[in-house]
Amino acid sequence: MKKVVIAVLLFGLLACPFAWAFEDGAQIHPLENSLLNAFTNLLDLHISSITADLYMLAQTNQVRSGEWESMRPLITAYQDAHPHLVVVFIKPGGEYWTPEKGLVDANLKDRDYFQPLMNGEKIFAHPLVSRSTGKKAVFCAAPVLDEGRVVGAVGVSIFLEDLSEIIKKSFDLPKGMHFFAMTPELNTVIHYMPEKIFLSPAKQNEPTMTAAMKTVRKEAKGHVEYSWKGVPRTLIFQRSPITGWICCMVIVQQ
Repeated sequence: MKKVVIAVLLFGLLACPFAWAFEDGAQIHPLENSLLNAFTNLLDLHISSITADLYMLAQTNQVRSGEWESMRPLITAYQDAHPHLVVVFIKPGGEYWTPEKGLVDANLKDRDYFQPLMNGEKIFAHPLVSRSTGKKAVFCAAPVLDEGRVVGAVGVSIFLEDLSEIIKKSFDLPKGMHFFAMTPELNTVIHYMPEKIFLSPAKQNEPTMTAAMKTVRKEAKGHVEYSWKGVPRTLIFQRSPITGWICCMVIVQQ
């Protein structure tokens, strides 16, 4: 994973040899811009590769059978290779199975994604708290079709605290730089401090941050200034073309 990040970072530095300038004259140097690009690309690569695997699983004969025992070895093998997520198979009645628990004593029919999923829609990066694990996650799912009929769905809950740790370990940021990502509604989904996940920076009782988040929410890319506990910070941000998340790099002014 570190090789991927280094390659992305080197590409960014070579492709962008000059400072990233904004209309107000402020400049962000190539390193910060490249690190933001690396962070965004790493997130996109991770989420998109998992969803691609998910769509392939949904098309296998084992999963299309709709029978848990037929698909269990395949689902379990994928689960074992990806310990930072949980794979589920969901029936049209809301019952669901996981490799660890088998049939779970719960029902997903009241989830807001459930009916669209059973109507044949794919679900992508939907934030939730996993009922099978209690962990904060984003949920991706694909309907399972047999002769044009939805016989269920296969999904994954990607644990956000684990994913944040994977990203944190994938590349070492310079001292005084931090990362996080938010949904378009400004709910944190990735953070270098995992306890911040599902909190909103706009609701942290910090007026300068609240004002900065108004700009972040309406712009596709840019930078803002704010203070946190009296320390000035610069935040550079851009929206992911894959997830739609707002990816951010924070530079603490020393």
